[in-house]
Amino acid sequence: MAQTVLGLDIGQDTVRGVRIGQGLRGLRVLDIFEQEVPKEEVASGLLCHGQMEALKQLISDGKIRPNERITVALPGQFVSFRTLVLPFTDTRKIEQVVPSELEAHLPFDLEEVIVDSFLTQSNKDVQTSHVLAVAVQKTVLKQYLDALQELGLNPSVVGLDTLALYLAYTSGHAEQHIAHGAALLIDIGASKTVLAVIAQGHLRSVRTLLMGGDDITATLQHVRRLSWEEAEIVKMRSTLDPMEADDDGVEVATCIKEALTPWLREIEKSCMDVSAFYLCGGGSLLKGLSDYIAQALQLSPISWQSEIQGINRQAVPTYMQGLGLALSVTQPERELNLRQGTFLLHQSSSQKQRQLLAMGFGVLVVVSLLVAGVYLRHQQVQQRYKSLKETLHAGFVRLLPNAPRASTSEIEQVEAIIRTTEQTHEWLEINRESPLATLRALTMAIPPEVPIDVHEFSVDGNKVRVAATTRSYDMVDQIRGGLLGVPHFQDVNVSGAKTSPGSSSVEFDIQFSVGPLQDLR
Repeated sequence: MAQTVLGLDIGQDTVRGVRIGQGLRGLRVLDIFEQEVPKEEVASGLLCHGQMEALKQLISDGKIRPNERITVALPGQFVSFRTLVLPFTDTRKIEQVVPSELEAHLPFDLEEVIVDSFLTQSNKDVQTSHVLAVAVQKTVLKQYLDALQELGLNPSVVGLDTLALYLAYTSGHAEQHIAHGAALLIDIGASKTVLAVIAQGHLRSVRTLLMGGDDITATLQHVRRLSWEEAEIVKMRSTLDPMEADDDGVEVATCIKEALTPWLREIEKSCMDVSAFYLCGGGSLLKGLSDYIAQALQLSPISWQSEIQGINRQAVPTYMQGLGLALSVTQPERELNLRQGTFLLHQSSSQKQRQLLAMGFGVLVVVSLLVAGVYLRHQQVQQRYKSLKETLHAGFVRLLPNAPRASTSEIEQVEAIIRTTEQTHEWLEINRESPLATLRALTMAIPPEVPIDVHEFSVDGNKVRVAATTRSYDMVDQIRGGLLGVPHFQDVNVSGAKTSPGSSSVEFDIQFSVGPLQDLR
């Protein structure tokens, strides 16, 4: 059974949802929906009356199911965040030091905030981590959760809108390859614009501008003396492309461009080393806006395509936030959740029962696969044993055609013949400087506490070469010292010592000459 999660993007003018199912075949978008938010003269607080009404309508229509797994995001203007560079990569240590590193930049005490972090980049070669540290006042988070719980909604994850945008973008494929520089993600909402800079797949910076589509509507309302509803209609019918507009349309476009000027000026501050941009959000529906931004900021627009099944490509730009919020739950290693401490979600008994049933079903499937695997492996071993037994018998008959039949096995008969041969021939003399004796002497010379993994052992006359691996350069020296202590080992030299790629082990070669052997028993 596929597990589902609903990413809920609660905007100022529209509430949008993206429901994702995660099953054996991967992720799939099961449903997308939206509900317009009634416009208010004054919108205050984290969730205004209009947003609450829109959520109520979606619940009433069955689009939002109160008992399902829901993830939401706090608007960036209510959250403090800062990029930190830490001299280590251990995730536990990062979690421990982030609050203290962030404390100096906060206008309030740590006891008053919830802190979480998001690892944007980790380099184990130089032991460096780039971390986005996030903090929100407990009073703000409580107000937000209380408002949702009034509607019966109890989100399991409270994330950040900028991170949701980043997760959605990195889950897809940008058709334009950016060889150099970075990409700027621009999510235009009604009252705010979310910016995220991505360089080489990593989140470099985030920013929230308190400017959006409503600023354009307000300018049209004032300049052309229209009602808010009329100004919205004019905005959505207009185009910034002068080739497609009539005389009145050109005047409207000029008015919109004037409203966009301070907005573009702020976006330009985030364009350092940026060569391209991706436009999304409800504001991206304004005709000609992408080309206007490209011309004004000298950036190339990016065509982006989701790799998740079931989502309409044309609908993607307006649903990026909801998509990213849903994906944050399906990727726990990349999840940022401000719902911690006293705000941690306590699951209902029905939710726990569903999870236990899902876990039980999963365990049953795994156990069944293991049993089937063991049975198939047993059958393969039996078949292999039968084949080897037949091969052994054929070889025995071919090599010893005149051997008498005996009650013992063919292997025991061969062992008896070998023992007889050893007693009557001198091909394993005790005092002979054989490679076996040399290997035995070498093994006894190495300190027992020093681990060694021999890859190659070769003997050419009295010259011996050993290629091996041990844990450190110091242990290489201990091995050489042990060999120098053997009287008949001469000219002991170490060469080619180096660290193995991808590990801390040391590879090395030892060459030495062998003189007359002593009794080493």
